[in-house]
Amino acid sequence: MVVVALMQQSAPALAHGWHALSRRHEKIDRRSACLAARPLFDSYGWPVKPFDRPHPVRGNFGDPRTTFFGDLRGGPGTPGVFLFHNGVDISAPDGTAVYPVTGGRVIDVDSDNVTIAAYDGRHLQYWHIAPNVIVGEAVTPDRTVLGHILARLGHVHLAEIDRGDVVNPLLPGHLFPYDDSKPPRVDRVIVTDEHGRTLFGPTVDGSITISAVAHDVPSIAPPGNWRAAIVSPATLSWWLTGTDGSIVRGPATVFDVRHTLPPPRAFWQVYSAGTFQNFPVSARHHLTTAGTYVFHLTELDTEAVPNGAYALTVRATDICGNTGTLRTTIQVANRPNS
Repeated sequence: MVVVALMQQSAPALAHGWHALSRRHEKIDRRSACLAARPLFDSYGWPVKPFDRPHPVRGNFGDPRTTFFGDLRGGPGTPGVFLFHNGVDISAPDGTAVYPVTGGRVIDVDSDNVTIAAYDGRHLQYWHIAPNVIVGEAVTPDRTVLGHILARLGHVHLAEIDRGDVVNPLLPGHLFPYDDSKPPRVDRVIVTDEHGRTLFGPTVDGSITISAVAHDVPSIAPPGNWRAAIVSPATLSWWLTGTDGSIVRGPATVFDVRHTLPPPRAFWQVYSAGTFQNFPVSARHHLTTAGTYVFHLTELDTEAVPNGAYALTVRATDICGNTGTLRTTIQVANRPNS
């Protein structure tokens, strides 16, 4: 591991939430599995030329996909459509030819997508293309043109399904070659009381809810407006330690899309209010803003731990093993029962 950034914050602006001493650092994993030689099985090349070189991935597996029927103040019960992104969005110019990444047979063709049943049993789906094949047609990787990327979309969505479960195409041993030397970042912690009011800390009491804002960036910057887009890390975990370094709560992993996705019904259990995707739809309007990803960490009854100082650590990890960590102070100060 190589430390690439280290920053100490003292009393950040209240507008950014938690008001406490925090330390942040990011690390690059130089021994990443993403750098391993291409495996003999499971792996496949890219669906656009050149097939043997990485392309910008502007949407990660597990990213929030949000459509708000009202404004962006989302949360449980909010009218809208809220899903986990079930593949990766690979940037390429409109009209670019899209090829199968494995050999197989076409089993479904729709107006903007094609599904291939690979010979090894997996299904690969290609979205946002004008199809050029028919059901039943045999396809050859790197040779058969499945279709061309539709106008104004600028990407192909690739999804992999194995025995009914969606699989992360960036998992080492799948989409190849792929590497990432940009670690994810835990931006800040958000703490609210039992009435949903934001606390600015560092002192807390009673029951609190802890969330964290975190993000990653594409390993290769996408073109145009998508250059500012963010993507989700592959995992997010947290733990609480005492002054002696002993763990008093956790560690707990609250987000893990290295292999597959949580069920759709868990969206507002994984993500917290304030989450929205890049260029979100709000009240039928497309907004030109990068996303914000807020992850729900835990509800904590501070009366269950002794009064005193604690360190909350939140760690994000990407699919290649790079990490971003934020450690912040929490001072528990419950009043004694009268």
